[in-house]
Amino acid sequence: MKIAIQGIVGSFHHEAAVKMLGPDIELLHCNTFQQVFEAVKGGQADQGVVAIENSLHGSINAVYRLLARNTLWVSGETTLHINQYLIAARDLPLAAIKIVMSQAPALAQCELWLEANMPQAHLEETHDTAESIRFVVQHADKPLAAIAGKRAADLHGGTILAGPINDDRHNYTRFFLIGREKVHTPDATKTSIILETNHEPASLYNALGAFAKANVNLSKLDSHPIATDKKHYAFYIDFEAGLNKRLEHDIFETLRAQGCKVTVLGSYKSGA
Repeated sequence: MKIAIQGIVGSFHHEAAVKMLGPDIELLHCNTFQQVFEAVKGGQADQGVVAIENSLHGSINAVYRLLARNTLWVSGETTLHINQYLIAARDLPLAAIKIVMSQAPALAQCELWLEANMPQAHLEETHDTAESIRFVVQHADKPLAAIAGKRAADLHGGTILAGPINDDRHNYTRFFLIGREKVHTPDATKTSIILETNHEPASLYNALGAFAKANVNLSKLDSHPIATDKKHYAFYIDFEAGLNKRLEHDIFETLRAQGCKVTVLGSYKSGA
């Protein structure tokens, strides 16, 4: 099975893919989330793994926009506990490091530590944590370091200088498994949808009432601007139930009767 991920071997996306699908997968490395979606849509990959939110950094808006624009199906999820480490090609004093490289969310997760311990270092954004380590190791003669996970350091030959350095030890990232086919999961415990209300007073309040009346709990409610209508928002909702005829009748038909548009992104087992 070929799985498209944003990043390379040793990245957190790689770890998430292995956690969901096991080690016997072939990776298709992509630089961007857009490339992951295109690879899955175009058949170059069987499925893709994309980060959807981080407990410190928040929702990853680029992925939400791609979910809205594409017809791919979310068939699984998992959550990783993220520990970030400062990694160099060799043992270096922190004061000697001039540039720290990593993906923007990783840099943001370590912002306070970097300010306190490496105020002299320039922070440089890259598209992948593991790729940052590989670059640093390939340029061992330069005063560089990267921020990434311990597994990436092991795989790419980096030396850990400090860590964990993320500002909050309760640092988790949630990942989606996406594919072309709409997968029926009989034991699904969670469903993700996009809801667009009719923009009348109390329309969101009334829409959420449909879930309350069906005794279905919401685990996520996130608003995002609609690109074609700057005055209005779409709501990304996760609720704790799998798709079934009763639920679709009790909730979706009620929402549509209120003038709402409902787009189902997927229904899947809640991931640990």
